[in-house]
Amino acid sequence: MFRLSYREHLWLIVLAALFFIISILCIYETKKLNTAKSSMEYYAALNRDLSVLEQKYNTAKAQNRQNGRMLKVSLFSLIDRITRKNRFGSKVVFIKPYARKLANGTSLDMVEIRLNNVSMKQIVHFLYDVEIRYKNRVFVKRLKIRKNQNSSLGVDAVFFTYKKGAAK
Repeated sequence: MFRLSYREHLWLIVLAALFFIISILCIYETKKLNTAKSSMEYYAALNRDLSVLEQKYNTAKAQNRQNGRMLKVSLFSLIDRITRKNRFGSKVVFIKPYARKLANGTSLDMVEIRLNNVSMKQIVHFLYDVEIRYKNRVFVKRLKIRKNQNSSLGVDAVFFTYKKGAAK
């Protein structure tokens, strides 16, 4: 049989130990690489899900902002109700409704109103009812206040709001 010297035995043991250590390191690095790869895939999937959720959130936020600004009733009936509440019956010269269709499927409803022989206090109450009670839903596009001969005031105003659906 083939006999090995002490030095050859020592080299054989060192080489076996070195082979064992290298194989353990290779297995450890492979597991670490697989873990990193699966973590990257996991975070990539999370990033895709997050971008989809962010897109849905932004869409819902925009729709909510727009829906929050829309009235449930027509602007004409709202302005008419406020003028009756403030007892402007004989002081209303005219109320004209207008509507314009916008590109996104909503319509811009406008109401032009002219009042004569009103006091400053009545104008303030009227504008308070329109602007404050219907905040972010009814807007003043134009407001003109003029003084009449008998120290009363005349008001020309245009209010507008956004409404779902097509304009008529």
